[in-house]
Amino acid sequence: MQSPRAHGALRHLNAFIAGPSLLKSSSASRTRSGALAGFSIAVKDNTCTTDFPTTCGSRGLHEYQSPYDATVVALLRRAGGHIGGKTNLDEFGMG
Repeated sequence: MQSPRAHGALRHLNAFIAGPSLLKSSSASRTRSGALAGFSIAVKDNTCTTDFPTTCGSRGLHEYQSPYDATVVALLRRAGGHIGGKTNLDEFGMG
C-alpha cells in the first residue's frame, strides 16, 4: 500500500481519472486466487469497465457507464486481478 504522501503526489499529477481504490489494499483481491491475485491494476480510461465510468478523457462522456467489461478486463479479473482505477489519457487517445 502506498503512503498518503504518494497518494497526494498522484492527485497532483492528474494521472488517475477514477479509482482511489487503487491505493488501498482490497480485501476482495486478497481472497481471490489466480496468477494476479492480490494485484491492483490500472487500465486506461478508454477501456470499458462496469465499476468505473468510461469517459475516454472527454467531458462529453463524463456520465457514461459501460454495461460490460472489455475482454482484457474480464481476462484480468478471471486471473484474480483487481481493477483499482482508470488512468488519464489525451481525449479519445488521439495524442
